[in-house]
Amino acid sequence: MLNQDDFFADPYVFVGNLYSQAYIGGWNAAERLGLLDESTRNITLFSPEKISQKDIYGVNLQVQNMPKNLFFGTESVVTPFGEYVSSDLEKTIVDLALYPDMFGDKENRTSILKNYLQRDDKDLKKLQNYFQKSGRPELMVRLMKEAL
Repeated sequence: MLNQDDFFADPYVFVGNLYSQAYIGGWNAAERLGLLDESTRNITLFSPEKISQKDIYGVNLQVQNMPKNLFFGTESVVTPFGEYVSSDLEKTIVDLALYPDMFGDKENRTSILKNYLQRDDKDLKKLQNYFQKSGRPELMVRLMKEAL
């Protein structure tokens, strides 16, 4: 049984294991992936499940409900306290386009996108495939125009 001590040891592991179909994303994924230097006390969770809980031990849980077909592009993150699922690099960018409010203000979103485009390990083909899979390929073009 997970308790408050488990939560404070690693909130992402704790929250990430509360729900069967969910991943840590948004601002938290951008920070983990080095796309954003600023941190937040909020935990951002993406899920096709209806999650009504909004606060865990005083930490705000931001939940983005999404259609099941958008639950892809995740990876396992292993920490000393356990494991959780988070969006991968390219899915984080797709989520940025689909759910911009989960990434803070416009300045943060622009910074995330520019940092992504400067990375050597970016995979633009994978990004394009993810946008196709999302059913919103036009958003990739819009994002690229915003980055220029």
